Amino acid sequence: RVEEGRRVYNFRCYYCHGYSGDSRTLASTMLPSVPRAFRGMRPDEMTRERIALAVRAGVAGTAMKSFAGTLSTREIEAVSAFVHDEFVVRGADNTRYHTPENGWPRHERYAAAYPFAQGRIPLD
Repeated sequence: RVEEGRRVYNFRCYYCHGYSGDSRTLASTMLPSVPRAFRGMRPDEMTRERIALAVRAGVAGTAMKSFAGTLSTREIEAVSAFVHDEFVVRGADNTRYHTPENGWPRHERYAAAYPFAQGRIPLD
């Protein structure tokens, strides 16, 4: 289930929350509130159930909208398990950038843009 959740996360969630759950993305800088960074949170404060509720219902007052009409119940449970295990419990790095495994074949042709996309070069 965690690997199924990784696929969902890498396709649907990384834009705002980042491939490594740190919310360091260009999209996150353009939102009215910074998306949740999962890394560094305690497992008792960021449970699987809390993550699943946010995915299912959204979070009022933030850019996090409901994915209930987009993801199946199984996908919501899988992505919640992945986020909890990968980022909250283990503090692990997920795939850091677009790769063939994440559905981005031949992405190396954009290598010159990586520092900008990864936040090492400022937006301005």
